[in-house]
Amino acid sequence: FAGKYGVRAYYDHRELCAADDIDAVIMATPIDVHAETVVDALNAGKHVMSEVIVATTLDDIRRIGDAIKKSGKVYMMAENYCYIRPLLIVEEMIKRGMFGEIYYAESDYLKDFQEYHPLFPNIGGWRQKTYFGRRGHPYITHTIGPLLHIMGEKVTKVSCMASGRAFDMPADSTCALMLGTEKKHLIRLRASFVSPRPDNVTYYSFQGTKGCYQAPQGPTDFHKVFIKDICKPGEWKNVYEFKDLVTDEWKKYWNPDDYAADLPDNDTYALYDCGALMMLDRFAEMLAYTEFARALAPDQEEQRGRAHQPRDQEENEGRRDFPERQLGPHASDGEAEVHSGARAGQEEVPGHVEAGGDGRAEGKGGGLEEDGAEDG
Repeated sequence: FAGKYGVRAYYDHRELCAADDIDAVIMATPIDVHAETVVDALNAGKHVMSEVIVATTLDDIRRIGDAIKKSGKVYMMAENYCYIRPLLIVEEMIKRGMFGEIYYAESDYLKDFQEYHPLFPNIGGWRQKTYFGRRGHPYITHTIGPLLHIMGEKVTKVSCMASGRAFDMPADSTCALMLGTEKKHLIRLRASFVSPRPDNVTYYSFQGTKGCYQAPQGPTDFHKVFIKDICKPGEWKNVYEFKDLVTDEWKKYWNPDDYAADLPDNDTYALYDCGALMMLDRFAEMLAYTEFARALAPDQEEQRGRAHQPRDQEENEGRRDFPERQLGPHASDGEAEVHSGARAGQEEVPGHVEAGGDGRAEGKGGGLEEDGAEDG
């Protein structure tokens, strides 16, 4: 590939990060080494877009947060599901109040590895430990990311229950999470990597006081909305009837030359990456904004370095590590909020977790007893 396109190839990410003519890196590394590669890149002065999930332990999430704040560089989690075409339409409809107040949302990530992988249950590689080596929702950002991005809320309560044990693995056959938000709204998530059923990794739904959106649950279904003042009783309308609501900025990705333009959106695997180009644009825009701001105030760099020294590990225990400001979907200019990765890293299934006003999470009746757990 490198020879064909005339690009440099590196066999160690640290060599890439040491290159003076590279400003930003995309870390598409296995999940279990995200923390190491991301921290190394930030410490080398590079902006970072990292594949999901952020990390798999709270300690690693704190390490990443400290590295972001110390470096002053942009960190963005590459949650491409936030840029799915129909969800962008739904987001605009929600902003305009067409669904009323959104008080409930849900998402499923259902993938049958029994059918998918010939060596199941011993699939090997990083997926073995990440998907099957622990309990809870191991890939949570794809489900919760778009929901929180569109709703613009933080999670304050988490309850997770699991069911089914098979194949002599730590992971349950399926788990379901109920999340309470700061606005007293409700979110339901479900994950399964072993249930025998057709895959569906892009199911979302929003329910409001005036109507709802529901994604397809199979190849004969479609992206549909019901709005009281527009639809007849019991009538679903196709969400693409409302595509003119989105800005011209997004429409440039819906032209015949775009690689995703003719992909069927009722196909869960054709859909999930259709917004990757916009995600990369958002990352590039963030870099440009940050570098422009830095050029206007270069003296702030030294102040930032002094202000964001990593805290002692003992001081981290029980404290919220990330300021409450978010610049875009999972993006930061050095004052990071990990919007969904902290929950993705929980190794055990909590019974009920409530996050107090000081950011401490108190386990009630379940497996999570982590004072430092983030509330999102």
